[in-house]
Amino acid sequence: MSQFKSDFLNILSERGFIHQISDPEALDAAAKAGAITGYIGFDATATSLHAGSLVQIMMLRWMQKTGHKPIALMGGGTTKIGDPSFRAEERPLLTNAQIDDNIAGIKRAFSPYVRFGDGPDSGHERQPDHHGAGAWGADDGVGAAGQRAGGGALRGPGQ
Repeated sequence: MSQFKSDFLNILSERGFIHQISDPEALDAAAKAGAITGYIGFDATATSLHAGSLVQIMMLRWMQKTGHKPIALMGGGTTKIGDPSFRAEERPLLTNAQIDDNIAGIKRAFSPYVRFGDGPDSGHERQPDHHGAGAWGADDGVGAAGQRAGGGALRGPGQ
């Protein structure tokens, strides 16, 4: 599809954001018909984001600027699980206080680009509860297990 009907997809296309869309006609029709919601999640493993995250942040910005609702999901709970990537050096398990500091830093990275709040043209940021009783992490050993097993091993067969 070379010409989209929605401002959102036209801008993304013009700026080189789009490589492939599984159903471009349906997405374009939905974006043209009214506000759509999109989200991108970030693990809070550091106080800032990598430069590569700017692409995703700018997509959320264009989503918001064209009348849609962006959501930035700050992954406090998933941050505590650990890193099952089998690199030579695993990322360290973080405390709740460290995760809170990291989320605050990541939110600052968004502030020049995406507006958050309750207004009609505001985005939403969601911070999962990594302090609650149901949170997985280093406190109960699941974080340590997450460093040594991939997601499939943690979920079990067929899940």
